[in-house]
Amino acid sequence: MSLNAIEQKIQIVKNLIGNILDEVQNGNFGYILATGYARIRILKTVIANKTDGNGYRILSRIAFYAIRDIRDKQLRLDAYIKLEEKGITYRCNYSSSKHQYEY
Repeated sequence: MSLNAIEQKIQIVKNLIGNILDEVQNGNFGYILATGYARIRILKTVIANKTDGNGYRILSRIAFYAIRDIRDKQLRLDAYIKLEEKGITYRCNYSSSKHQYEY
């Protein structure tokens, strides 16, 4: 899978659930609520065949990891501040046996 294909999947997810990610970032949605909304939105879009051939499984995994990453940064802010003080920049990394995604 090429980098462009990976970037395309990430961009599809951002377009689908960008406002949900904003709500998580603002503290209005927790993980369960956000993943529930994301799950429904992604499923409806896949069923409508508006994901350029990308399936529910891969898009939902990317979405759930993005939501979890944002929530984790909120709940463990001190840990991320300490990493930044040491000069370490955290990047969310999702990998499976076949694919690797960074955002």
